[in-house]
Amino acid sequence: MITNEINKWKVAFISLLGLIGLSAILLFSWVILLSTTDYHIPQNIDSNMDGARFTVTTSKDDINLWIERELEKDGMGSEFRLYLQDHVYFQTIINAFGHQVPLEIVLHPHVTENGNLELLERSFSIGNLVLPSETVFRILAATVTLPDWIYIIPQEGKLYLNLVDGISDEIAITIQQLDLEKDLIEIELIFK
Repeated sequence: MITNEINKWKVAFISLLGLIGLSAILLFSWVILLSTTDYHIPQNIDSNMDGARFTVTTSKDDINLWIERELEKDGMGSEFRLYLQDHVYFQTIINAFGHQVPLEIVLHPHVTENGNLELLERSFSIGNLVLPSETVFRILAATVTLPDWIYIIPQEGKLYLNLVDGISDEIAITIQQLDLEKDLIEIELIFK
């Protein structure tokens, strides 16, 4: 009788071990597949636009409200959350092999020469997984639908926000100053 119970546990253990091994192989295959995708920043950004220009000083709270409304307008408000605090935070849930896995990336903002925004990865957490940064950004690109004006550059660990050309056909937005610590954000609106 004891031999039968030991054999049942042995079979259960070996089955569980096999399932874990199969999951690891599938995850590894998925990551390899993601590594073949090419990502780039658009090259047609025009920073010398003509039009009426208005400079606006605002706060993190106002920008967070605006981002939330833009994402809802694009129908993406429930897929992910992007907001400003001491850094920029990106949160979403990804579906990996039938499991919901929380993903949070903490980003440092950098204003580009033409007034767009690069969000450079400071840290991230993806469930209990330990993965390289580039892999996390590739998984993000493959699993989350982002607005056309947000680009993922996995090899550099960043999100690129094309505010000048991407958000509106009528208005270009350029960032003049961004200091999250002092809650000072200055943007220029250019009506094309």
